[in-house]
Amino acid sequence: MTIFFDTNILRKHIFNQEPIKELFELSKEGKIKIYISEMVLWEYEKHFITNINNNIVDYNKALENLLQFIPNGNKKFDCDKIAITKIFNVEKDKLIKDYKIEIAKFYHDSIIDSMKNRCLESKAPFHNEGDNFKDYIIWESYREIINKNKDEEYIFMSNNLKDFS
Repeated sequence: MTIFFDTNILRKHIFNQEPIKELFELSKEGKIKIYISEMVLWEYEKHFITNINNNIVDYNKALENLLQFIPNGNKKFDCDKIAITKIFNVEKDKLIKDYKIEIAKFYHDSIIDSMKNRCLESKAPFHNEGDNFKDYIIWESYREIINKNKDEEYIFMSNNLKDFS
């Protein structure tokens, strides 16, 4: 059996929610195969970077309030995007290795790399609204695998009932 994950399902595993964790364990044991689209990884990277940056901003605001009461105190935390991306890549590589995850690639050329970078930076046209192109790429990357191996059973897991139902 082969299972394809959408971004919202991958995030549930990262937060150790059942039964997603059980599926990853089955993959680790070789009982099922899990594919994650490169677009899912790119979307998750964007969420990862955004969440860390938001937490750093919240931390620094709270620290600024606290430092009012501490003379000469200054312990602001700063973390650049490159460092956060390195942390993400270590975690991603560990996930892929530990659970024998296959990456579903759609296609690569300068257009896709440019699209990824603009998406990660939330530059036009990749704002919060109208990100349907990502769902399309996710689906197409999985469809290519299905078309190559028609004798398998496939499950696509997503909480996105609007775009994938």
